[in-house]
Amino acid sequence: MWVPAASFRSGGRSGAAAALWAPTKGAFSGTSERAQCARFCKWCTVEETLPRSVRRQFGVFSVSNSVQELTAETWRRVRFDAAGLVPAIVQDAETNQVLMLAYMNRDALSETLQSGRAVYYSRSRKALWRKGDTSGQVQWVRELYFDCDMDALLLRVKQVGVACHTGRYSCFWQRVAADGQTEEALPVLVEPQTLYGRQAAPGSPAA
Repeated sequence: MWVPAASFRSGGRSGAAAALWAPTKGAFSGTSERAQCARFCKWCTVEETLPRSVRRQFGVFSVSNSVQELTAETWRRVRFDAAGLVPAIVQDAETNQVLMLAYMNRDALSETLQSGRAVYYSRSRKALWRKGDTSGQVQWVRELYFDCDMDALLLRVKQVGVACHTGRYSCFWQRVAADGQTEEALPVLVEPQTLYGRQAAPGSPAA
């Protein structure tokens, strides 16, 4: 059974772009992650009753078997920075919790669309970063959005495990307290040694 995720609004707009879809709780029990992805992504799209022109206006691209590459026109509109990168905000598709900020180059974005799995560009390693290759903490992309200026991305994902290299679900766990200090707002769910076989270095991405 599928229900509308009516709480999400694209770019702060209400109305036409709001009809996104999410599975009911327990929809994937007893199935593998790969099987989950195949079933999950098949239905993650803007309501088919919306005119194609409206879907293009809001910059909505559903990552599914039917969308494996951007058109030449869309590629021309993407505003990569001087280093050939565009920032990518990552959000839990079910809870809307912001998970992390990463960067993509053209190859990373193209591979993400083709595979349905989040692939980023590591600025420190200067190479593609296939999220979860080492840790198993894969992100299956349900939907991808461009912002109004086409210079930033929003990925709505199904997060397998945790997003942060510290073992927390989100990388945004250091809350600013009233005294100006930071405090831990999220618990460690998985020890980094379990994820990587060693202590992850501070600030290192979760591979």
